[in-house]
Amino acid sequence: MGKFYDKLTQLESYEFKRAILSFAIFDLIHLGCAIPSLIVAYSYNPIDALMAAECLVEIVLSLILIAFIAVLVEHNDHGIPFGYAYGFAWLVASSSLFIPLSFSLPEVLSGDWIGSEGISLSLISVSMGLSLLMLLTAAVALLRCKNPRSWRIWTSISLGLCFPLVITTFAGEFFVGREQPLTILFCIRDLAPLAPAILGFSFLWKKESKQ
Repeated sequence: MGKFYDKLTQLESYEFKRAILSFAIFDLIHLGCAIPSLIVAYSYNPIDALMAAECLVEIVLSLILIAFIAVLVEHNDHGIPFGYAYGFAWLVASSSLFIPLSFSLPEVLSGDWIGSEGISLSLISVSMGLSLLMLLTAAVALLRCKNPRSWRIWTSISLGLCFPLVITTFAGEFFVGREQPLTILFCIRDLAPLAPAILGFSFLWKKESKQ
């Protein structure tokens, strides 16, 4: 752990430091909310399968992102291109936003679009669409790493989608009908994308990124 910390503090790239910080905050929020939510899901009788599946996916993808960041820091002196490293990390992070939301597709297709349930389904549908668009633009950005300007444009579009996504997912939590402690946990979780979005824009156009 000491060796890892030494390597982390020795990172010379401003972009690498900001990127690692943003994904670390994103991961800590996701894990901090997903683990207790998973425990609650399994405490129900019967088990809340949908919530359990969402939490498991978030936990698995968060652990993958943590492992990737650890490898990135450990081997940073090998000259790993920043665009590829950031692009893959953001692709994993955006996957952890889209996949759990996609589990609600059957509910959206078969639900009753009337009253508060209709509002909830509308917000879920919009959130699902935004997260899918975010994932697709993140994939395009990763493929455009060889062109610095194109990479920054596509990454900016993907990160920019975080802001409307946070609004729709956060608002949607108040129409789902969960218990108050769970609603608070999920609201905190919904704010996680703001970390990579805000910190990402803080360096994305600051100067030419090293690809």
